[in-house]
Amino acid sequence: MNKKPNLAFFTSAQSGLAHYTTHLFGPSKKYFKPYYVTYSDSLIDDLVERHIGRVESIIKKEDPASVLLTLKFLKDNKINFINFNVATTARKSYFHFVALLSKAQLMGVKVIATMHDVMPFESFYIDPAALELLYSCVDHYVVGNESEKNKLQLYFQVPKEKITIIEHGPYVLFDEKKYDKVSARKHLNIPQNKKVILFFGNLRPHKGLKYLIKSFNKVLKQVPDAWLYISSDLKYSPQLNDLLQRVEKSGVGNKIQIIKKYVPSYEIEPIFKAADVVVMPYTMVSQSGILNLAYAFKKPSVVTDIFPDASAIDRKFGRVAKAEDAESLTECLVDLLEENPKVLSVMGKAGYEYAMKQASWDKAAESLYDITKKLSR
Repeated sequence: MNKKPNLAFFTSAQSGLAHYTTHLFGPSKKYFKPYYVTYSDSLIDDLVERHIGRVESIIKKEDPASVLLTLKFLKDNKINFINFNVATTARKSYFHFVALLSKAQLMGVKVIATMHDVMPFESFYIDPAALELLYSCVDHYVVGNESEKNKLQLYFQVPKEKITIIEHGPYVLFDEKKYDKVSARKHLNIPQNKKVILFFGNLRPHKGLKYLIKSFNKVLKQVPDAWLYISSDLKYSPQLNDLLQRVEKSGVGNKIQIIKKYVPSYEIEPIFKAADVVVMPYTMVSQSGILNLAYAFKKPSVVTDIFPDASAIDRKFGRVAKAEDAESLTECLVDLLEENPKVLSVMGKAGYEYAMKQASWDKAAESLYDITKKLSR
């Protein structure tokens, strides 16, 4: 390839996939002429607006004519490659994407699918045959770790030479340097003298929040100035009532601050800067954007032993608790909260440096380019 190939990112307009693609988009310009293609019925995340520029909002999930419109876009812009980001939104629209991607392949466009989780965690049902059909419209697969690679090989018989591991980098674009810890806590109405535990992100059953609520009561007995800040898009969550009941029964609801709404990207900085420790008590995980935020904001974290990064994190950038074990979670949280703040700062910086070295966005863009070279032979 003598000139930069044209690559279209097919991705979401908001949340995790948008954040991932936005971080990759800038570094990809070294190797590609990139386009950001997303859903027409979604509001554009403010992080996307700040860093992408032109966004092509042309995918209409319920409109068959949108397939033809998108194919015309591919033809008019001489797109060589699609980087198809696969998560909940894409799976729910598998009929649409099977039609679109299969037609694109007939036009000579190569499809690279970035699998943000190979098997869905969500509660909605999707026919396994339909999932296999969707995944078959792909020329090469990108996953975040060895575990996800194994799932592709085991469940979908994808040969290993068609799979590349590209780890997610830290989400550094969220830090606009507008806040420090003091100003962040003032902005969020968090008491300045507390040791703040942060739980952040969409509430789903596998996020293990019930274990954290149970654990926090025990944490307070050993660390009386602990404070739990829960920021989650809870308004329409079926787990909301269960969560509120657990908080009420815990007896320590006055030390738990719950934000029940979608958080725009510009509010992420103060939330993470206000925290001392970020906790992810998950019972299932593929990779985690929240961990990448913790790395980016140089915050030590508590994760469960199912995380791919668990061995790297333990005793270096945070602590590792046993999954589905409130006692183990309590021990890890207390252990970190009782550390000297300078020690926590050193741990947070070490996590940041590890993430930047292990999984920089420049490396991710270069790896994506290597895949396109392979597919062009």
